[in-house]
Amino acid sequence: MPFDRLLSVVALTPAQASLVAVRLLDAGSGVGAVTFTLSGDVVVDPPGVDGTTCVAELLEQLLQNARRLPSHPTQAQVVLLRRLEDAVRAPQLEPAARARELEAALADTLGPSATQRLAGEVAALVEAFVRITPSAPEPDERSASPSRPVSAAAGRPPGRSKALIHSRTRGRRVAVLVLVAAAVLAGSGYALGGGPVPGIVGSFGGDDRVPTAPDTTAPDHPSTGPDKQQPPDRAEVVASLAGRRAGAITGVVLEKTGSCSPGGLCPVTVTVHMQAASTTRPITWRVGAARLCRSGIAWSAPTTVTALAGWTTVYASSAVRIPPGHSLALVALTSAPARAQSRPVPVTGSLHC
Repeated sequence: MPFDRLLSVVALTPAQASLVAVRLLDAGSGVGAVTFTLSGDVVVDPPGVDGTTCVAELLEQLLQNARRLPSHPTQAQVVLLRRLEDAVRAPQLEPAARARELEAALADTLGPSATQRLAGEVAALVEAFVRITPSAPEPDERSASPSRPVSAAAGRPPGRSKALIHSRTRGRRVAVLVLVAAAVLAGSGYALGGGPVPGIVGSFGGDDRVPTAPDTTAPDHPSTGPDKQQPPDRAEVVASLAGRRAGAITGVVLEKTGSCSPGGLCPVTVTVHMQAASTTRPITWRVGAARLCRSGIAWSAPTTVTALAGWTTVYASSAVRIPPGHSLALVALTSAPARAQSRPVPVTGSLHC
Protein backbone atom coordinates (compact mmCIF):
# COMPACT_ATOMS: atom_id res chain seq x y z
CA MET A 1 0.00 0.00 0.00
CA PRO A 2 1.64 3.31 -1.06
CA PHE A 3 2.50 5.69 1.77
CA ASP A 4 0.53 8.69 0.51
CA ARG A 5 -2.50 6.63 -0.43
CA LEU A 6 -2.94 5.15 3.03
CA LEU A 7 -2.39 8.49 4.75
CA SER A 8 -5.06 10.10 2.57
CA VAL A 9 -7.81 7.95 4.13
CA VAL A 10 -6.50 6.80 7.52
CA ALA A 11 -5.44 8.88 10.51
CA LEU A 12 -2.58 7.18 12.34
CA THR A 13 -2.24 7.55 16.08
CA PRO A 14 0.86 9.41 17.31
CA ALA A 15 2.31 6.05 18.35
CA GLN A 16 1.71 4.45 14.94
CA ALA A 17 3.08 7.52 13.18
CA SER A 18 6.17 7.44 15.41
CA LEU A 19 6.83 3.84 14.40
CA VAL A 20 6.65 4.80 10.72
CA ALA A 21 8.86 7.83 11.37
CA VAL A 22 11.54 5.57 12.87
CA ARG A 23 11.66 3.56 9.63
CA LEU A 24 11.89 6.72 7.52
CA LEU A 25 14.62 8.28 9.65
CA ASP A 26 16.68 5.09 9.46
CA ALA A 27 16.45 5.23 5.65
CA GLY A 28 18.42 8.48 5.31
CA SER A 29 17.65 11.84 3.76
CA GLY A 30 16.36 10.68 0.38
CA VAL A 31 14.33 7.61 -0.56
CA GLY A 32 12.41 6.07 -3.42
CA ALA A 33 8.96 4.54 -3.04
CA VAL A 34 7.59 4.03 0.48
CA THR A 35 4.95 1.34 0.99
CA PHE A 36 3.15 -0.46 3.81
CA THR A 37 3.00 -4.26 3.78
CA LEU A 38 0.20 -6.51 5.03
CA SER A 39 2.39 -7.39 8.01
CA GLY A 40 2.54 -3.75 9.09
CA ASP A 41 6.14 -3.21 8.00
CA VAL A 42 7.29 -0.09 6.18
CA VAL A 43 9.30 -0.81 3.03
CA VAL A 44 11.56 2.04 1.95
CA ASP A 45 13.09 1.65 -1.50
CA PRO A 46 16.41 3.33 -2.32
CA PRO A 47 16.38 6.31 -4.69
CA GLY A 48 15.99 5.14 -8.27
CA VAL A 49 15.30 6.27 -11.80
CA ASP A 50 11.79 7.34 -10.83
CA GLY A 51 13.19 10.06 -8.63
CA THR A 52 14.00 10.76 -5.00
CA THR A 53 11.60 11.79 -2.27
CA CYS A 54 12.89 13.93 0.58
CA VAL A 55 12.39 12.15 3.90
CA ALA A 56 11.72 15.51 5.57
CA GLU A 57 8.64 15.96 3.36
CA LEU A 58 7.35 12.49 4.22
CA LEU A 59 7.89 13.14 7.93
CA GLU A 60 5.93 16.38 7.68
CA GLN A 61 3.03 14.55 6.01
CA LEU A 62 3.17 11.95 8.76
CA LEU A 63 3.10 14.61 11.47
CA GLN A 64 0.09 16.37 9.93
CA ASN A 65 -1.74 13.05 9.75
CA ALA A 66 -0.98 12.20 13.39
CA ARG A 67 -2.29 15.57 14.58
CA ARG A 68 -5.87 14.39 14.03
CA LEU A 69 -6.30 13.40 17.65
CA PRO A 70 -9.56 12.13 19.17
CA SER A 71 -11.83 14.52 21.02
CA HIS A 72 -10.30 13.63 24.38
CA PRO A 73 -6.68 12.53 23.78
CA THR A 74 -4.89 10.56 26.44
CA GLN A 75 -1.75 11.85 28.06
CA ALA A 76 0.27 9.22 26.19
CA GLN A 77 -1.06 10.45 22.84
CA VAL A 78 -0.20 14.06 23.64
CA VAL A 79 3.29 13.09 24.85
CA LEU A 80 4.04 10.98 21.78
CA LEU A 81 2.74 13.68 19.45
CA ARG A 82 5.14 16.13 21.08
CA ARG A 83 8.02 13.67 20.70
CA LEU A 84 7.11 13.18 17.05
CA GLU A 85 7.11 16.95 16.51
CA ASP A 86 10.56 17.16 18.10
CA ALA A 87 11.89 14.37 15.88
CA VAL A 88 10.46 15.82 12.68
CA ARG A 89 11.66 19.35 13.35
CA ALA A 90 15.06 18.79 14.89
CA PRO A 91 17.43 18.99 11.89
CA GLN A 92 20.40 19.60 14.16
CA LEU A 93 20.32 15.91 15.15
CA GLU A 94 21.32 13.07 12.86
CA PRO A 95 18.36 11.02 11.53
CA ALA A 96 19.58 7.90 13.34
CA ALA A 97 19.73 9.77 16.65
CA ARG A 98 16.18 11.06 16.16
CA ALA A 99 15.00 7.54 15.36
CA ARG A 100 16.52 6.15 18.56
CA GLU A 101 14.88 8.92 20.61
CA LEU A 102 11.50 8.06 19.12
CA GLU A 103 12.02 4.37 19.86
CA ALA A 104 12.89 5.21 23.44
CA ALA A 105 9.79 7.40 23.77
CA LEU A 106 7.59 4.56 22.49
CA ALA A 107 9.11 2.10 24.94
CA ASP A 108 8.90 4.51 27.88
CA THR A 109 5.29 5.44 27.16
CA LEU A 110 3.78 2.18 25.90
CA GLY A 111 6.12 -0.52 27.17
CA PRO A 112 8.88 -2.67 25.64
CA SER A 113 6.51 -4.55 23.30
CA ALA A 114 5.12 -1.37 21.75
CA THR A 115 6.82 -1.88 18.38
CA GLN A 116 5.26 -5.29 17.76
CA ARG A 117 1.83 -4.15 18.91
CA LEU A 118 1.88 -1.02 16.77
CA ALA A 119 3.00 -2.98 13.71
CA GLY A 120 -0.05 -5.21 14.21
CA GLU A 121 -2.33 -2.17 14.34
CA VAL A 122 -0.87 -0.77 11.12
CA ALA A 123 -1.22 -4.20 9.50
CA ALA A 124 -4.93 -4.26 10.38
CA LEU A 125 -5.47 -0.86 8.77
CA VAL A 126 -3.59 -1.85 5.60
CA GLU A 127 -5.46 -5.15 5.33
CA ALA A 128 -8.82 -3.40 5.70
CA PHE A 129 -7.94 -0.92 3.00
CA VAL A 130 -6.59 -3.59 0.61
CA ARG A 131 -9.68 -5.76 1.01
CA ILE A 132 -12.04 -2.93 0.18
CA THR A 133 -10.35 -1.09 -2.69
CA PRO A 134 -9.90 -3.98 -5.22
CA SER A 135 -13.67 -4.22 -5.66
CA ALA A 136 -13.89 -0.67 -7.04
CA PRO A 137 -14.02 -1.64 -10.78
CA GLU A 138 -16.97 -4.02 -10.27
CA PRO A 139 -19.72 -1.37 -10.34
CA ASP A 140 -18.28 -0.03 -13.62
CA GLU A 141 -18.83 -3.39 -15.33
CA ARG A 142 -22.39 -3.75 -14.11
CA SER A 143 -23.39 -0.15 -14.76
CA ALA A 144 -21.73 -0.12 -18.20
CA SER A 145 -23.74 -3.12 -19.45
CA PRO A 146 -25.39 -2.26 -22.82
CA SER A 147 -28.41 -4.47 -22.01
CA ARG A 148 -29.89 -1.95 -19.51
CA PRO A 149 -31.63 0.83 -21.45
CA VAL A 150 -34.27 1.12 -18.69
CA SER A 151 -32.43 3.96 -16.91
CA ALA A 152 -32.64 6.24 -19.92
CA ALA A 153 -36.24 5.26 -20.62
CA ALA A 154 -37.21 6.11 -17.07
CA GLY A 155 -36.11 9.69 -17.63
CA ARG A 156 -32.97 9.62 -15.50
CA PRO A 157 -30.03 11.69 -16.70
CA PRO A 158 -27.30 9.65 -18.42
CA GLY A 159 -24.93 8.11 -15.94
CA ARG A 160 -27.21 8.59 -12.91
CA SER A 161 -27.53 4.84 -12.32
CA LYS A 162 -23.76 4.50 -12.35
CA ALA A 163 -23.41 7.40 -9.92
CA LEU A 164 -25.91 5.83 -7.51
CA ILE A 165 -24.06 2.52 -7.59
CA HIS A 166 -20.75 4.27 -6.98
CA SER A 167 -22.23 6.24 -4.09
CA ARG A 168 -23.76 3.22 -2.38
CA THR A 169 -20.71 1.05 -2.93
CA ARG A 170 -18.39 3.76 -1.61
CA GLY A 171 -20.64 4.19 1.43
CA ARG A 172 -20.40 0.47 2.23
CA ARG A 173 -16.61 0.49 1.84
CA VAL A 174 -16.27 3.53 4.07
CA ALA A 175 -18.48 1.97 6.74
CA VAL A 176 -16.46 -1.27 6.76
CA LEU A 177 -13.12 0.53 6.88
CA VAL A 178 -14.30 2.86 9.64
CA LEU A 179 -15.39 -0.14 11.71
CA VAL A 180 -12.07 -1.92 11.25
CA ALA A 181 -10.09 1.25 11.93
CA ALA A 182 -12.21 1.97 14.99
CA ALA A 183 -11.48 -1.49 16.34
CA VAL A 184 -7.76 -0.87 15.90
CA LEU A 185 -7.96 2.53 17.56
CA ALA A 186 -9.93 1.13 20.46
CA GLY A 187 -6.78 -0.67 21.51
CA SER A 188 -4.76 2.50 21.05
CA GLY A 189 -6.64 4.63 23.57
CA TYR A 190 -8.96 6.49 21.19
CA ALA A 191 -12.33 7.36 22.76
CA LEU A 192 -15.08 5.57 20.83
CA GLY A 193 -18.10 5.35 23.10
CA GLY A 194 -19.03 9.00 23.47
CA GLY A 195 -19.01 10.13 19.84
CA PRO A 196 -17.18 9.94 16.54
CA VAL A 197 -13.55 9.16 15.94
CA PRO A 198 -12.68 12.49 14.30
CA GLY A 199 -9.35 11.41 12.87
CA ILE A 200 -10.91 8.50 11.00
CA VAL A 201 -14.38 9.75 10.13
CA GLY A 202 -12.96 13.15 9.33
CA SER A 203 -10.56 11.55 6.89
CA PHE A 204 -13.47 9.93 5.11
CA GLY A 205 -15.32 13.21 4.97
CA GLY A 206 -17.79 13.14 7.84
CA ASP A 207 -20.47 12.53 5.21
CA ASP A 208 -24.05 13.43 6.16
CA ARG A 209 -24.82 9.72 5.87
CA VAL A 210 -22.49 8.92 8.78
CA PRO A 211 -24.68 9.10 11.91
CA THR A 212 -21.82 10.07 14.23
CA ALA A 213 -20.68 13.10 12.23
CA PRO A 214 -20.88 16.55 13.83
CA ASP A 215 -23.89 18.71 13.04
CA THR A 216 -23.82 19.31 9.31
CA THR A 217 -27.09 21.07 8.55
CA ALA A 218 -26.90 24.59 9.96
CA PRO A 219 -24.23 26.03 7.63
CA ASP A 220 -25.78 24.38 4.55
CA HIS A 221 -28.79 26.75 4.25
CA PRO A 222 -27.66 29.92 2.45
CA SER A 223 -31.31 30.90 1.96
CA THR A 224 -31.51 31.97 5.59
CA GLY A 225 -29.48 35.06 4.71
CA PRO A 226 -26.13 36.24 6.01
CA ASP A 227 -24.69 34.99 9.28
CA LYS A 228 -25.90 36.75 12.39
CA GLN A 229 -23.50 39.46 13.37
CA GLN A 230 -21.76 39.44 16.72
CA PRO A 231 -22.44 42.31 19.13
CA PRO A 232 -20.38 45.43 18.31
CA ASP A 233 -18.01 44.89 21.22
CA ARG A 234 -17.11 41.45 19.89
CA ALA A 235 -17.11 42.11 16.16
CA GLU A 236 -13.37 42.66 15.79
CA VAL A 237 -11.87 41.02 18.86
CA VAL A 238 -9.91 38.95 16.33
CA ALA A 239 -8.95 40.30 12.91
CA SER A 240 -11.26 39.14 10.11
CA LEU A 241 -9.08 37.76 7.33
CA ALA A 242 -12.00 36.23 5.41
CA GLY A 243 -15.77 35.93 5.50
CA ARG A 244 -17.75 33.19 7.23
CA ARG A 245 -18.32 31.56 3.83
CA ALA A 246 -16.58 31.84 0.47
CA GLY A 247 -16.81 29.97 -2.81
CA ALA A 248 -17.58 26.32 -2.12
CA ILE A 249 -17.07 26.75 1.65
CA THR A 250 -20.41 27.32 3.40
CA GLY A 251 -19.16 27.38 6.99
CA VAL A 252 -16.18 26.77 9.27
CA VAL A 253 -16.66 25.74 12.90
CA LEU A 254 -13.90 25.58 15.52
CA GLU A 255 -14.60 23.80 18.82
CA LYS A 256 -12.44 23.20 21.87
CA THR A 257 -12.69 19.55 22.91
CA GLY A 258 -10.75 19.72 26.17
CA SER A 259 -9.19 22.05 28.69
CA CYS A 260 -6.92 24.76 27.28
CA SER A 261 -4.49 27.15 28.93
CA PRO A 262 -1.82 29.57 27.68
CA GLY A 263 1.51 27.87 27.04
CA GLY A 264 -0.01 24.38 26.71
CA LEU A 265 -1.68 22.16 24.14
CA CYS A 266 -5.34 22.75 23.35
CA PRO A 267 -7.37 19.91 21.73
CA VAL A 268 -9.67 21.29 19.04
CA THR A 269 -11.90 20.03 16.25
CA VAL A 270 -12.37 21.97 13.03
CA THR A 271 -15.42 21.20 10.87
CA VAL A 272 -15.65 22.55 7.33
CA HIS A 273 -19.02 22.57 5.55
CA MET A 274 -19.00 22.90 1.79
CA GLN A 275 -21.00 22.49 -1.37
CA ALA A 276 -20.83 19.04 -2.91
CA ALA A 277 -18.41 18.65 -5.81
CA SER A 278 -18.21 16.11 -8.62
CA THR A 279 -14.49 15.49 -8.11
CA THR A 280 -12.07 14.80 -5.29
CA ARG A 281 -10.55 17.92 -3.74
CA PRO A 282 -8.31 18.84 -0.80
CA ILE A 283 -9.73 20.91 2.06
CA THR A 284 -6.98 22.81 3.90
CA TRP A 285 -7.09 24.97 7.01
CA ARG A 286 -4.97 26.34 9.84
CA VAL A 287 -5.77 27.20 13.43
CA GLY A 288 -4.55 30.54 14.76
CA ALA A 289 -4.14 32.00 18.25
CA ALA A 290 -4.61 35.74 18.67
CA ARG A 291 -4.55 38.27 21.50
CA LEU A 292 -8.01 39.81 21.79
CA CYS A 293 -8.30 43.24 20.18
CA ARG A 294 -4.64 43.12 19.12
CA SER A 295 -3.11 42.66 15.70
CA GLY A 296 -1.26 39.50 14.71
CA ILE A 297 -2.17 35.80 14.70
CA ALA A 298 0.16 32.86 15.43
CA TRP A 299 -0.76 30.05 13.04
CA SER A 300 -0.37 26.29 13.34
CA ALA A 301 0.85 24.16 10.47
CA PRO A 302 -1.86 23.51 7.84
CA THR A 303 -4.15 20.49 8.05
CA THR A 304 -5.45 18.92 4.84
CA VAL A 305 -8.29 16.41 4.49
CA THR A 306 -9.22 14.94 1.10
CA ALA A 307 -12.94 15.19 0.33
CA LEU A 308 -14.37 12.75 -2.18
CA ALA A 309 -17.05 13.62 -4.72
CA GLY A 310 -20.40 14.37 -3.12
CA TRP A 311 -19.10 15.11 0.38
CA THR A 312 -20.45 18.19 2.15
CA THR A 313 -18.49 17.99 5.42
CA VAL A 314 -14.97 17.17 6.54
CA TYR A 315 -13.47 17.53 9.98
CA ALA A 316 -10.37 16.61 11.94
CA SER A 317 -9.11 16.95 15.49
CA SER A 318 -5.68 18.14 16.54
CA ALA A 319 -3.79 19.58 19.49
CA VAL A 320 -2.81 23.22 19.00
CA ARG A 321 -0.09 24.82 21.10
CA ILE A 322 -1.32 28.01 22.77
CA PRO A 323 1.27 30.80 23.15
CA PRO A 324 1.86 32.33 26.60
CA GLY A 325 -0.23 35.33 27.54
CA HIS A 326 -3.77 36.24 28.45
CA SER A 327 -6.98 37.26 26.64
CA LEU A 328 -6.40 34.76 23.83
CA ALA A 329 -8.78 33.37 21.23
CA LEU A 330 -8.60 30.71 18.53
CA VAL A 331 -9.84 30.90 14.94
CA ALA A 332 -9.74 28.52 11.98
CA LEU A 333 -9.03 29.78 8.46
CA THR A 334 -9.39 27.67 5.32
CA SER A 335 -7.06 28.20 2.38
CA ALA A 336 -8.45 25.62 -0.08
CA PRO A 337 -10.69 25.50 -1.97
CA ALA A 338 -11.47 29.04 -0.71
CA ARG A 339 -10.66 31.34 2.22
CA ALA A 340 -13.26 31.33 4.99
CA GLN A 341 -12.85 31.99 8.70
CA SER A 342 -14.60 30.57 11.75
CA ARG A 343 -15.97 32.62 14.61
CA PRO A 344 -13.35 33.21 17.32
CA VAL A 345 -13.39 30.92 20.35
CA PRO A 346 -11.86 32.18 23.62
CA VAL A 347 -9.09 30.06 25.12
CA THR A 348 -10.35 31.01 28.58
CA GLY A 349 -12.99 33.44 29.75
CA SER A 350 -14.98 35.51 27.27
CA LEU A 351 -14.36 37.40 24.03
CA HIS A 352 -14.43 40.84 25.63
CA CYS A 353 -11.37 43.03 25.10
